[in-house]
Amino acid sequence: MDSRNDWKLMRGLAAAVVFILAACCPAFCCYSGFLVVPSTDLVSQGQYSVEVQNDLLLPVRSQTSSTFFNTQFGVTKDVEAGLDFDMSDTSDSRMIGNFKYRYSAGSVPVAAGISSLNGSFKSIPYICMGPSFSFGRITFGAIRNQSRDRWYAGFDRAISSKLTLMADYTSGKDNLSSVAVNLALSESFSILAGAEFPNDGSTNTIYSVHLVMCG
Repeated sequence: MDSRNDWKLMRGLAAAVVFILAACCPAFCCYSGFLVVPSTDLVSQGQYSVEVQNDLLLPVRSQTSSTFFNTQFGVTKDVEAGLDFDMSDTSDSRMIGNFKYRYSAGSVPVAAGISSLNGSFKSIPYICMGPSFSFGRITFGAIRNQSRDRWYAGFDRAISSKLTLMADYTSGKDNLSSVAVNLALSESFSILAGAEFPNDGSTNTIYSVHLVMCG
């Protein structure tokens, strides 16, 4: 079996793991971030979040589709960490790490962390804060990617106990803005889906779907 078929098999197994765990594990459904950028949310201590993420362009072709298997674990009440696995055919780094610490002693939570930590110890550091208001939550942050410092902003609002709307924007022509909706289908399973729009308009809209399970 060649490497491409190996990764196709792993994608199928990853999806199966999510559905099996969702069926047998009581949990609270969660997603600790926006579609593109981090938020101040954390997976609760002793809990986990696993998801299958698929990003694609239209029309759908294997060359324009990326698949990830993402994991997050609540290490303490203020720390989460995880490993993400890039299962795309064109991936250069299969496994990447992430870490987030949240300081929530004050009225406004502040979080700092790193994402996309690869085998070469290159990562994307960030810091953000997320004050809540009666109309929703606004997140402000800064992120450093490819030696460039960028700011970002996000907004999310829970329409009901099952439906949350969100949007985010990152500065710079090489970055993205997005809109998304998170729908909780059960206590342990949800779907996050949305669209990502390149700021420079040079490429097509990216559609992203996350099948999320927590326990």
